[in-house]
Amino acid sequence: MHFYPDSLVFTEEFTESVEWNATKSAIDFSLPSNMWLDSIKNVTVNYSLSKKKDTLFGTFINMYGEKKFNLLKADNYIEYLHKRYGIKFSLPKNDSVKYLRDLNSLRIRPIYGLKVFIGYSRDSIIARTELSDNIHNLESDIKTFKERIKPGEHPMNEPKEILNDEHRKLLDSRFHFRVFADKKVSDETITNYLYVNVKGDTSFYNRINIKPPETIPIRIYRIYDNNEMDYNSEVKGKEIKTIANNVYN
Repeated sequence: MHFYPDSLVFTEEFTESVEWNATKSAIDFSLPSNMWLDSIKNVTVNYSLSKKKDTLFGTFINMYGEKKFNLLKADNYIEYLHKRYGIKFSLPKNDSVKYLRDLNSLRIRPIYGLKVFIGYSRDSIIARTELSDNIHNLESDIKTFKERIKPGEHPMNEPKEILNDEHRKLLDSRFHFRVFADKKVSDETITNYLYVNVKGDTSFYNRINIKPPETIPIRIYRIYDNNEMDYNSEVKGKEIKTIANNVYN
């Protein structure tokens, strides 16, 4: 969430600019019914600030209830990631690398990408995911991440069983790693850190009586620096060789 005097801008899964107003304890804004928070239109955020005024502690209030959250103050997306996940890194830069949104808009949507951070601390490499403070819980983090992605509404009103099976199949084919690694870290080091085999869900294939594939590779995208990161989360990246897989046998 990017607060400006004349607008509040949301970025990452989508980009949307809305009007907002605030008092010393509440923020109010509205979102189009087809954007974020399902069909919510009017949203109120009750909040307080930390003593240093660098963290906002808030509670979303809408027709579905309340949800607590925190916001960190940062000048740009990379500074936010440094503060949020506690790993500092200097991304490589390559002007020929494309924005992920331009590679395949469905397969590489942010909602399917688990963030991984690899940097240095006193000349030693440290790594973590957005869900754990180290890389050793990778298989568990992948399962947790996928469980948080809920199936959307099917345009043909398919039965819930079919919808869920297709959702699981899509998760395996669209899930990927988004790796924010220091420029000194090689691609080979990244793939070695992300070596994992995850048991794939065969329910979809069993239901339609088709033999499942032996494996589906988990794609890895290394993130590169770009000027867009100064004010939002538009990322550039390229796919690197992977030895991580969803395994079905």
